[in-house]
Amino acid sequence: MPQFDATIKHIKDGLKGFTIAAATKNIEGWEATLEKIDSPAAKTIIKDLENLKKHLHADPIHAEQVKKLVLKLGKETVAIAGKTDSKNAEKIKALGEALTEAAESADTGEGDAKADTKAGGSKGGEGELHGAAKAAHEAKAAKDGDDKPAKK
Repeated sequence: MPQFDATIKHIKDGLKGFTIAAATKNIEGWEATLEKIDSPAAKTIIKDLENLKKHLHADPIHAEQVKKLVLKLGKETVAIAGKTDSKNAEKIKALGEALTEAAESADTGEGDAKADTKAGGSKGGEGELHGAAKAAHEAKAAKDGDDKPAKK
């Protein structure tokens, strides 16, 4: 059974608290769930989830590409919710809306600092998605014994 509430909570709590490992595990859980559904829409989402994993493991992570994929996934998820008779249709829609909202409200750090701080990002032009990517790479580097900071 999909973990709608847990995924929505992670998204709404902010992407900075969602490690690459946790995001990958969550994505793989959704891929396994969607593989059981025989529809072109589900197959498209699986393909986009796979692409998202690749972007999350890239060095450096390109936050703008991640943002675009999360936005696309959000819209696809809302669309699939409207086509299902499932008892989970409302949760599917809520998940899609949370993804869309996260992508639309996130500043990737690739824009200007004013927009970032206005949107609640950190000062200095480092947006939520970019900051999350940088933090993930720093944590990975520390684990791997590499003391180089993540690329901006």
